[in-house]
Amino acid sequence: MRRTLPTATASMMKQMWDAALVAVLAVLAGTGICAAMPMEYDDLKPKEFAPYQLISDEGSYEVREYEPAAWACSVRDKIKSKREMMMMFVRLIQYINGENSLGEELAMTGPMTMYKEMSELTGIKKIEMCYYLPSRHQTSPPTPTVEDVVINRKDTMKVAVRSFLGKKLSMEDWEIQKFMLQKDLKEAGVKVVNYENCFGTMYYSPDKEDYVTEIWYEMQE
Repeated sequence: MRRTLPTATASMMKQMWDAALVAVLAVLAGTGICAAMPMEYDDLKPKEFAPYQLISDEGSYEVREYEPAAWACSVRDKIKSKREMMMMFVRLIQYINGENSLGEELAMTGPMTMYKEMSELTGIKKIEMCYYLPSRHQTSPPTPTVEDVVINRKDTMKVAVRSFLGKKLSMEDWEIQKFMLQKDLKEAGVKVVNYENCFGTMYYSPDKEDYVTEIWYEMQE
């Protein structure tokens, strides 16, 4: 017999993830740089972005197809606090700062993504934070020497993306934008893999001279 989480429990876990995600996105925006990170503020601004093809611009959202690529990821199946999620970010920064087989500092890239995967039975199934490896390291990625960081070679991925400017992000802002994207996709008849599973990211855009927050939903082929 299948068991599902009580509604209140599942809701609390979603709220916890969203709150932690907002906190991490704020760090990515430079509003709360962890004291343990040796990187300078400007070093968090991406020097290179993961390549993608713009399939269509629907006004309120874009459809993009990201190329197959290697990413360095910190993955957890259980998150009990914001601090644990923040440590995922710190470990990736340690990898970028030289805790890798080359012992070299890697260039900051964008976007650094946060992915949440939900399970009907257990609530949060997986939290994954990933850093796109610079193009010069795509063929032979440096092996992580820091705990809980792995190299993940991702296949082509088509995503529906909603973007909005600003780095002062609240949970309410995040939820509003997420549900607006869901509404637009449903009205357009777009099929996504799962509305419970989404990506979040924030990065500095030189073109817009501002910080961009994005919500992604993976689309079904």
